[in-house]
Amino acid sequence: MTRPRGRHPHTRQAQPAGPIVSLSGQCCEGKNISRPNFVSGERSGCSLRKIVRSESKPLHPVPPRALDDMLPQIPLLILCGGRGTRLGSLCAKCPKPMLPVAGSPFLAHVVKHFRKEGIRHFVFLTGYRADVIQRYFEAHAPPASTLHFLRESTPLGTGGAVAQAVSRLRLEGPFLVVNGDTFSLFSVRPMIAALSNADGAVATVLKKSTARFGTLSINAVHSIVSFHEKEACRGHHRINAGFYAFHPHLFVGRSVASPSSLETDWFPFWLREGCVFRAVFHAGPFLDIGTPDDYAQAAHILKKPQRRKFDK
Repeated sequence: MTRPRGRHPHTRQAQPAGPIVSLSGQCCEGKNISRPNFVSGERSGCSLRKIVRSESKPLHPVPPRALDDMLPQIPLLILCGGRGTRLGSLCAKCPKPMLPVAGSPFLAHVVKHFRKEGIRHFVFLTGYRADVIQRYFEAHAPPASTLHFLRESTPLGTGGAVAQAVSRLRLEGPFLVVNGDTFSLFSVRPMIAALSNADGAVATVLKKSTARFGTLSINAVHSIVSFHEKEACRGHHRINAGFYAFHPHLFVGRSVASPSSLETDWFPFWLREGCVFRAVFHAGPFLDIGTPDDYAQAAHILKKPQRRKFDK
């Protein structure tokens, strides 16, 4: 089957409206879709399986120089709308990603790293105490960068938040997604390069304690076979590190009426429909601030000079 004519998925992104843009308001407008059918293909005469098979043919690998030129145009969607209930009173007035770590909000460390990786378009998918996030980054905007703030009026879950962003920003090319409460020295280039012959890519790290993280089954060609969400496993296993690269056709034309999870709802659905996701292996340390113990550990590791060891 030949690839349909049209825009190459790497050629163009929707242009942001300005350097700092807030897009708040009502969410989930439109069709009322029940939970089992949380995604709905709306292209006439074409099922999701047909869409994915026709739009995911292997492409020519992106040359390194072309990839460097692309990076400033690729949006990074940062999931930062959760309440942080496991951290108790620490998040009473502050969203979890904005908790102070080594002299700065945790989320500032995330943004700083990805800016070093070449990203210049940051989209904050906010919810609980969204004003705290927006005020901080309006006052401490990264140089030569474009910021968007998309606030959900009701919780959408990780999947719903991303789907809404793809629709409202009218994304037409590849984009990245990262959890705002995790940090690692992720490399952006291998994630984008993996989209040359896949619908998406998932960063994975090796971790001994997996009870709080989703694990992955990966085949010999680094394609993900299945996701296993938050299962306790003995020994070291590859976990889902919460950093993704996607082609937008996975979300276009599908709306969400109730909260949905990328990990437990969307990824299993996509795999059943024949989508291809590449695992991108990452060897560096991995920080999560989901519990008080992990939050304390992150503060210790990100302090100087300990941070230098982390940067190696």
